[in-house]
Amino acid sequence: MGQGGRVGPLLVLAALAACGPQAPGGAASDRRKFSFHADRVPVGTAFHYVKSNIDGTHAIRVVAYVADTARLEVIKLEPEQHAGARVVAHLDWATFSADTIASEHLSPGAPPRPQARAWITTDGRFVVDVGGRRDTILVPQFPVHVYNFDFLSLAQVFAHLRDPEGAFTIGVVNPVFAEGPHLLSFDGVATVRFAGEVPCHVAVCRRYEVSGPGLRDARGAISVQRELGYVQSMEIPVPDNPAWRDFKLELQRVERVDRAAWDRWVALEVAKL
Repeated sequence: MGQGGRVGPLLVLAALAACGPQAPGGAASDRRKFSFHADRVPVGTAFHYVKSNIDGTHAIRVVAYVADTARLEVIKLEPEQHAGARVVAHLDWATFSADTIASEHLSPGAPPRPQARAWITTDGRFVVDVGGRRDTILVPQFPVHVYNFDFLSLAQVFAHLRDPEGAFTIGVVNPVFAEGPHLLSFDGVATVRFAGEVPCHVAVCRRYEVSGPGLRDARGAISVQRELGYVQSMEIPVPDNPAWRDFKLELQRVERVDRAAWDRWVALEVAKL
């Protein structure tokens, strides 16, 4: 899944993010746990991850590029399948969620092919459109994040926690992969709770436990670099896609990339597929 939208002046966003617990449609909200800071958004930075099963099998590359304050672009590369995908999300700093997500299929020698588009309405509904089919669900909890998006929108919000050693609750949404009338599911809520500090490569990470009905009551772990607030790793014993048994995301490197260089890199990697 995963795209775009509009963003107002940063001061307005900061004021909205700091105001009361209301969320679209009167849903429950934990957004008071966050305070938006534009200087904590690493614009022009690419995060190179490997996604796999927890045991390391079925590994693919996933690269998240922070294109601007509210735009996240993710490239997924599966050379063995000669396929890739681009997912673009617009980050809404009033709800600390991605309010628009769009995906497209990438293959060598062909133009991008749109796959799906999803967005959150002002009355708190999540809408998805896939191949002309549309489904809508009510979102009862904000922030809300799509697990099938590898929780990469969730990864963007840790740097804005008011108390990084506290806890917060999110809603979890997923595509429905089985045949049937629905395309989208609200799987339930999950709580992200600080669980101590751990070493991670050359830095120190805050370790968070994540669990709840939205993740089938399984218990996972998220490690977040303490000083800069980016996600170093995630391990959750629940697959976010039927092709995997469970879920692991591990950061390999971080680099500064301007817009032109990012576009060249994407074109080159797609040509290699």
